[in-house]
Amino acid sequence: MADDSEIDPVATVFSGGHRFFVGRSVKRSTSYFGGPGYDQVIDGARYGPRRIHHILTLNHNAFGISSLKFGFKTSFYYGLCFEGCELEWERTHTAAMRVTKIDPRKSGKEYPYFGYPDVLPYFPLEVRVKSAATSSDIEAAVYNTGWDVDPDKVYVIVHSHPDLGIALLNPDADVDLVFEYETASGRIRAVNQTD
Repeated sequence: MADDSEIDPVATVFSGGHRFFVGRSVKRSTSYFGGPGYDQVIDGARYGPRRIHHILTLNHNAFGISSLKFGFKTSFYYGLCFEGCELEWERTHTAAMRVTKIDPRKSGKEYPYFGYPDVLPYFPLEVRVKSAATSSDIEAAVYNTGWDVDPDKVYVIVHSHPDLGIALLNPDADVDLVFEYETASGRIRAVNQTD
């Protein structure tokens, strides 16, 4: 198995004192990037006219997520068509969520670029490398969020990567989508960060 310096992950997940480098899989998996999101959005903050995008779904067992309050997997969403989006939501049931904050509330007509898809390309994911991680490792990964890191939460960073088959926001910039998941309450927040 490759060491950490040789990995070019699609996503990095911090959970339970570990860092998981995640890549595209050639096998079926219950963790996956893109495709349709199956969570029903119930009440909460109003936004539009574009929908928020399903970014990825993670199987709890693969990432050491012990909370099963909302089922065995968690889907992560982001407002890719909402410039500078800050998104917060809470899981209310196994396949339901309430958007509690989205800023801005109005999507751009042609943001992030003309012809941006409603559904991202789908592909299965797998853990490529698992290693121990510290709070400092998490802080270094979510460097541009302004968040106080809590090692009891799950952090997911989706990187700009050729395997995605799409430029997340800007083809000329390295943009990461960053998620913070409080598993006990089901609260998730998301922002983007650039180098």
